Amino acid sequence: MRNISNQQNTEFSAVVNETMSGIETIVIADRHALTRAGIVFALKQLEKYEIVAETADLATTMQQMEINLPSILLFEPGIFGEKPMDTTLELTRMSPSTKQIAILDERDRCCELTRNVPLSGGLMKSDGLEIVREIIQKVSVGRSAFSDAYFAASNSTKPCASLTDRERQIMGAILSGDTSRDISGHLGISVKTVENHRTNLMRKLGVHSVAKLSQWARGNQCIHGAGEG
Repeated sequence: MRNISNQQNTEFSAVVNETMSGIETIVIADRHALTRAGIVFALKQLEKYEIVAETADLATTMQQMEINLPSILLFEPGIFGEKPMDTTLELTRMSPSTKQIAILDERDRCCELTRNVPLSGGLMKSDGLEIVREIIQKVSVGRSAFSDAYFAASNSTKPCASLTDRERQIMGAILSGDTSRDISGHLGISVKTVENHRTNLMRKLGVHSVAKLSQWARGNQCIHGAGEG
């Protein structure tokens, strides 16, 4: 009989326990006790959610993620240092089913901290308890959810803010699979004008293919309407 690794045992147990109980398990990773306490309070009356760990540093977060394989990780990007993308991608490999929600402070460098991170949701620390509950509930059922404050803060500081409304419109159409001719017909402009807008927006964002454009836009919540529930 072949041996089963500790990691496989842990993952199997986490899945079985969650399936049997119907409980969404949550890890909160934030250096500030008040933020963690606010999230705990927000979820206190919701029976579906169980906070299995609260962490305040990278090492403990990684350890608790490996042990618990939670349904949701709420994390302050700063806890992962200057390159949170590397850590969150490692966490995604460790627990592919875990949905990640970023919690930003107004002073955070929104774009730099979350660039290309595969987020399911985003909150600001200033968001009220009802908003916190709403975002977590939406994410738990597989929806992307970003608070209005998070969306406004990230849009005000990241490179996609440099795009014109038309460039954003065309970017959304490109990412929906429309050709330049399709976009031309929808918007009533020439194919040449569409191509010019396309060239300009990709130059501004520093990407050179539709695949890279899609990755960048989703990582930065830069797609038109990304902040809508």
